[in-house]
Amino acid sequence: MNCVLKQAALQHVRDLVARQVPAHVKHELCLFSMLCVYCEADITRPWCGDLVASDASWVFGFGASVATVGKGAQEVGRHAGCATALVGLPGDQALETSRKGCVLRLKVSRQDFRTVVSHRASYKAHSGALEAAGVTMMLWWVMNAKR
Repeated sequence: MNCVLKQAALQHVRDLVARQVPAHVKHELCLFSMLCVYCEADITRPWCGDLVASDASWVFGFGASVATVGKGAQEVGRHAGCATALVGLPGDQALETSRKGCVLRLKVSRQDFRTVVSHRASYKAHSGALEAAGVTMMLWWVMNAKR
């Protein structure tokens, strides 16, 4: 039954995108369509105390790191509801590019993160495609990690 509902939702998205839809909306719909396979997660279960971060580059490759933040994960989740949400680490202000938005400074440092996935670049692609591959690898690790 879930598969039928997902197919119906994707067909609705395809029909919607076929009409005149602004490019930024198409990009959001494309991203959601790619990630909707993970929508079966139970959102009523307790929050995980780990914060997972990923990055990708055609020069370096893909990577995912995790840090234990306890209830800080809930704070990040609430902050993500803001359309201009940014997350930063303490002491990284000098390294950051100036951006508009509300910044949440985490209470963990860069050293608190440990690498859980590291994969050398094997092909060149658009940065969005590489980021999507990195997020997919990160989600794969999260879903298969033994806790």
